[in-house]
Amino acid sequence: FANPAAVYTFIAPKNSAFRLSGIPSTGVINALPLAQLVPALQYHVIPGQVYSSLNITNKIPNNQLPTSLIFPAPNTNPLVRFTTFPSRRDNGIWVNNIPVVGYDIQAANGIMHNPLTLVMPPR
Repeated sequence: FANPAAVYTFIAPKNSAFRLSGIPSTGVINALPLAQLVPALQYHVIPGQVYSSLNITNKIPNNQLPTSLIFPAPNTNPLVRFTTFPSRRDNGIWVNNIPVVGYDIQAANGIMHNPLTLVMPPR
């Protein structure tokens, strides 16, 4: 995130998404150790702009988009990243089988999509 000219796609959950995911308040999030919080945040960032109308298709299997979350050690290749799976269906846009309730929202350095609940990396 060091390049101020870079653009990103943000999977940006609203407060209601945190509550639906079982996190009742920002105090709970603020109490998390950075070792847990940073990877969760990096998983919500996709390099480049991914518009629902242009880049997400209804093909099977779903689209595959690498995030900013790099696989942990012993991985030594910074290009090996966790992936999200956005898809288009008749009833809207989804990411990792979670409905997206707001999408293609312009931001200063990219675009945002609001999922219904949190989108977390696999454990």
